[in-house]
Amino acid sequence: MDKHGTRANAEVVLIGCGHSHLEIIEAYKNIPQKSYRLTLISEYSEGVYRGSLPKLIAGELKVDEALIDLGHLCLSAGVKFIPERVVEIHPEDKYVKTNQRQQKISYDVLSFDVGEQNDKILKKIPHLKDVTISTKPTRCFLQELLTLKIDVEQHHANDPFHLVIEGGNRRSIEIAIAVAERLQSSPHLKNHLVIHYLNCETREEEFSQKELRIYQKIFKKKQIHFYDHAKIMSFHAPSKELSLNKKRKIRCDKLILASCGQANELFARSGFALNQNGFLDTHRNLESSSHP
Repeated sequence: MDKHGTRANAEVVLIGCGHSHLEIIEAYKNIPQKSYRLTLISEYSEGVYRGSLPKLIAGELKVDEALIDLGHLCLSAGVKFIPERVVEIHPEDKYVKTNQRQQKISYDVLSFDVGEQNDKILKKIPHLKDVTISTKPTRCFLQELLTLKIDVEQHHANDPFHLVIEGGNRRSIEIAIAVAERLQSSPHLKNHLVIHYLNCETREEEFSQKELRIYQKIFKKKQIHFYDHAKIMSFHAPSKELSLNKKRKIRCDKLILASCGQANELFARSGFALNQNGFLDTHRNLESSSHP
C-alpha cells in the first residue's frame, strides 16, 4: 500500500466531477511515481471551480476562466477519462457499466462525487418542466440565462416578468443574488422584473436563524421576495400560477432549480446501503457501511 492506504496497482474509479474529485486529480498529477491507476467517469465534459458559479452568473468571470475541460485535465494528469453516464453498479463484483459501453469497468476503490438531484419535482408536477431552467450543466445554464434576459426585455411592459428561484441551501442563495445582480443591472429590466426565492424544506436545517435573518435582509435590499419553508405543490400552465404549501400562490414565468436536495437516483440502483434519505450510508471516514 502507499502512504494513502491504497493498494499498489489498484484501480481507483471516480464517478462524477465534483470539486473533491477535481482536487484528487490535481493531487494525482503531482505524484511522481504513481502506485495506482485513476479513472474518472462523468457525463459532463466540463467541471466548475468551487465558488466560481456566482461570479460567472454575475458576469464577473469569463466562461473559460471558470470551467475546466475534464478531458484535458485528465490527460495532463495521467488519468483515464470516460465521458459517459454510469447506469449500473455491482458492488459485490466490484464493477460498473456506463450508458455507452457494454464492457465492465472494474474497480478496487470506488468514489462518488455526483452531487444531488433537483429534477425529480419535474417528473411529479405536469408542465413545470416547460418553464424550468436547471443549473446543470453549467455552460447550458449560462446560455439559458442569456435567453432569460432577452425574455425579460421582450416581456410586455405593463405586466412584470416573474422569476422564481427554488433553493434551500447556501449555494442557491449565492445563485439567486448573482442572478438578481445580472438581471437588475439594467434599470429597464429592474423595473419589469419580480424575483421570488423559495427557501424549500430540506432534509436538514441548512441555516441557523441568525444566518437566515442576514439572508432575508440581503434579499430585501435586492428586492427579492422570500418564502420560507416553501414547497411547490402544483403548476397551472395557462395562468402560469405556482401553488405552494400554506395556500400560497405566485406567478411563475420562469423557474430556476438552484438547490439539489434529493439523493441522486444512481444510489437507489447501486446495491450499497442507503440512509433514510436515500443517500449512501457511510461511517465517519465516509466509507460505505455495507461495502467498506
